Amino acid sequence: MPVIKLQLMNVWRSSSGYLYSQNQIDQFSTSNFSQSQTIRKIQQVFGEDAMGVTQIKEWFNRFKDGRTSAESAAVVERVRNLVMADRRLTMQEIGDLLDTTNTDPGFLNTVITGDESWVYGYDPETKRQSSQWKHPESPRPKKARQVRSKIKVMLTVFFDVRGIEHHEYAPEGQTVTKEYYDILRRLRDAVRRKRPDMWTVNNWHLHHDNAPAHSSQLIHTFLAKHGITTARQPPYSPDLAPCDFWLFPKLKTPLKGSRFESREEIMRNAMTELNTIPKEDFQRCFRQWKDRLGMIVIFGHIICPGNTLILKIGYSMDINVNLIIIQVTFSL
Repeated sequence: MPVIKLQLMNVWRSSSGYLYSQNQIDQFSTSNFSQSQTIRKIQQVFGEDAMGVTQIKEWFNRFKDGRTSAESAAVVERVRNLVMADRRLTMQEIGDLLDTTNTDPGFLNTVITGDESWVYGYDPETKRQSSQWKHPESPRPKKARQVRSKIKVMLTVFFDVRGIEHHEYAPEGQTVTKEYYDILRRLRDAVRRKRPDMWTVNNWHLHHDNAPAHSSQLIHTFLAKHGITTARQPPYSPDLAPCDFWLFPKLKTPLKGSRFESREEIMRNAMTELNTIPKEDFQRCFRQWKDRLGMIVIFGHIICPGNTLILKIGYSMDINVNLIIIQVTFSL
């Protein structure tokens, strides 16, 4: 087993904000910020993704006591798995998709993307939604612990740059299997009815993630039989799936904090939210998708000095934050 040394530089926010919050605490604690100032700064930078106040205090004290790194065994294992899963293939797939969008400006207009997600009868509000104004001398408001409702429905939705293409709700008790994913037949019918221009020339591309139900041999056979080409989703990259980074959060956020007593009520309110999304927002989503493809991987190279192998990957999880550089050193 190779020995792995992890180095993180210029780290800011990502979908796994805890590690990067730790690095920011290190910076603040060595810059003579007080503990309360550090808590406010972390919450300003990470918003809803910030680690809890207790964890911030714990890491603040660790760095004040002389700790010099946020490295942990869990982080090292995560990066090791990332490398062993063939990160080069991932970067190549992202690059190929980006090259297509750059050489053919109209390519994304032909992509229909989709996924499935649970919509709950009750989903607790986010920290931001549940925040309250109070005077400095007022006691901290007491909040009861909230949990998601057991009443829920599975929504599957496909959309393109012009809007919702097809959606449906799974029967109660149904999970997403390769047999359930027969929904692609109904998607084809929706394309024929709603997008006759794309249907006639058969130039549309299906984009979905790499869930087992989506990548089974049964699905591959169906796609090949009907001549449906796919825009591949790079593995381990949920931030490159429009449903994950845009549609489902946009749909679910307004529903958080509301209580629905039945599946029918959940579906009715979810459809209300879906129908209120304007066409301009779908167009903006696809522009953001292209931006993410361009920013997610900046570089990746391997250096082999003697018996040491160094893999350096530079990437950004969001176009609005600093570059993240991960360097992994293997002692062979």
